Amino acid sequence: MTGFYNQRWFEERVNAYRKRNNQPEGSTFFILLDIERYKWINESFGFEKGDELLVQVSERLREHCSETHTIVRYDGAKFLLIINKDNREIEATCTQLFEWFAEPFNVLGNPIVLSISLSVYQHERVEMMYPSKITKALEHALRAAKKNGSDWVVYDEAKHSDEREQEILHELKKDIVEFTGFSLYYQPKINLKTRKIDSAEVLLRWENKQLGMVSPAEFIPIAEKYGLIQDLTKSIFFRACQQVKRWNQEHFPIQKLAVNLSATFFQLQNGNEMIKDILEQTEVNPKSINIELEVTETAIMENVNRAIEMLDDLRGIGLTIALDDFGTGLSSLTYLKNLPIDTLKIDKAFIEGIPGDEKDNGITELIVLISKKIGLEIVAEGIEILEQDQFLTSIGCDYGQGYFYSKPLSLEQLTERFGSSKQN
Repeated sequence: MTGFYNQRWFEERVNAYRKRNNQPEGSTFFILLDIERYKWINESFGFEKGDELLVQVSERLREHCSETHTIVRYDGAKFLLIINKDNREIEATCTQLFEWFAEPFNVLGNPIVLSISLSVYQHERVEMMYPSKITKALEHALRAAKKNGSDWVVYDEAKHSDEREQEILHELKKDIVEFTGFSLYYQPKINLKTRKIDSAEVLLRWENKQLGMVSPAEFIPIAEKYGLIQDLTKSIFFRACQQVKRWNQEHFPIQKLAVNLSATFFQLQNGNEMIKDILEQTEVNPKSINIELEVTETAIMENVNRAIEMLDDLRGIGLTIALDDFGTGLSSLTYLKNLPIDTLKIDKAFIEGIPGDEKDNGITELIVLISKKIGLEIVAEGIEILEQDQFLTSIGCDYGQGYFYSKPLSLEQLTERFGSSKQN
C-alpha cells in the first residue's frame, strides 16, 4: 500500500549487517514515527479512508526524505526511518519531520493536521545490532515521549538499563519462590555416528505476567548479581533430575540431560552439597542415570583450583562434566590436561564459518583431534546447515547441536517428536 519496505525486510537487513559485520559508515540512527489519533480517523471516516491517509503520509515522506533515508512501514500507523548521518543532523531531521506534518492532509475534503510522536535510537556497534533490541528501545523511548509530552525522546541506554534491571529484579524475586512462569526447554543433541538424538541440554525460559518473555541473557546475570541464582539452580536441577529419571524408567530415546551451572557456582560455599542433596531427594544415582553438568571456561578461570576441587568431587559421585563455549575464553591446552572434564563443547563462533572459512575448519579439526587423543567427547554447537554437519561428521566429532537438527523444545514438543523409540 505504501510502497515502503516492511518489518520483515527490516529484520532481515539488520541481521544480515550483523552476521557480515558490515558496518555502515558513521552512526546509524533509527527514528520511529507514530501518527497520533489514527485509530480515531479509522473510526470516524472508515478504514478505507484511513488507508488513503497512510498513502498520503507515505507520499509526503517520500517527497521530503533524501537518499540517505531508508523508510520502513513498521506497524499500523508507525514508520521507521533508518538514517546514516552525523549526530548533529538528527535533531534537524526530527524538526523537519514535524514541519512536514504541520501541513494538513485531506480526508473527504476535510483538512486534517496529524500529530506525531518520535523516538530516536543510535547504534554504532554493528555486531550488537539485533532487530528486537532496536525496536524495543524505540518503543520504550516513544512511550516516554508521549508520557512526558515531548516531541521526541532519544533512547538513553544507561538510564533504561538501570530501570530495566530493577524491574526484572522485582519480578524475579517474586517468581523464583514458586518457580512461577519458568519452564524448562530442551535442546536436542544428535549422535553423529548413529544419527540418533539421545541426549539434550536443559534451557530455562521465563515468561513474567508484567514483563512478558524475558531473555536468559537478561535475567541470569541479574540473578547472579543479587544472589538469587542458587535458588534458581536448585529448581532447575531438581526438575531435570526428576525428568531424566522418568525418561529412563519409560525407556524414552533421550537418556542423558545436561544442566548448565551458573558462572558463580564455584563461589558458593555449599554448591556441591546442594547438588548431592537434590540427587538424594530425587533418588537419582548418577552412576546409572546420566546427568551432565556444563560449566564455562570463564567460570572456571575465576578460581581454577577451587573449580578443579569441586568438579573432581562431583565426578567422583558419577556426574559427567562438560566444558562449554570452548575457545571463547583464554583457552589453554593446560586446562584440557588438568581440568576434570569428560566433554568439550566447541563454541558456535568456530562453527559459523564452516566449511567456507579455512581457519575455522583447521581450528575445529585440531580441537577434535587433540580432544580425541586425551579421551574427551566432542560436541559442536550452533550447527545450522548440512555442510557443517557433514564436515563435523567427517572429522570425527561425536555430537552436534543446533537449529539444523532442532530448535529448543518444550516438554510437550519433545515428547511429541521423540515419544517413540523410532526416530526419523
